[in-house]
Amino acid sequence: LFRFSLLFCSMIAAVQANSTADHSHLSMNRFILATGVENREPINPKENFTVKDEKIVAFADFSASAPEKVTFTWTHEDKHYTEWSTDVSASPKFRTHAAIQARSGKWSVKVQDSKGHVLKEQSFN
Repeated sequence: LFRFSLLFCSMIAAVQANSTADHSHLSMNRFILATGVENREPINPKENFTVKDEKIVAFADFSASAPEKVTFTWTHEDKHYTEWSTDVSASPKFRTHAAIQARSGKWSVKVQDSKGHVLKEQSFN
């Protein structure tokens, strides 16, 4: 009985450790909406945009202990507009971005990992 209890507790601990590891190998350091990227950094950060801005960029800076795929999903007027996926390398500072042409209206962008966990979601006009 003691061996069974010890084995059972070890199995539970291993499952919990794996479950925690699955969610903790990727974190977002920064998320910035801007009008562009230069030298791998966002330029002209904004909360709201106009068509004069020409481009809207969702910039993300990740820390990853293992490779992971992330997806940027853009929504316009509560309807799916487009999405873009990329691989994030294992790195303490991995920067990437996704961009769309600036258009008027209600927008949102959501960043998710490969399991569908939302890492960041932001709405703007």
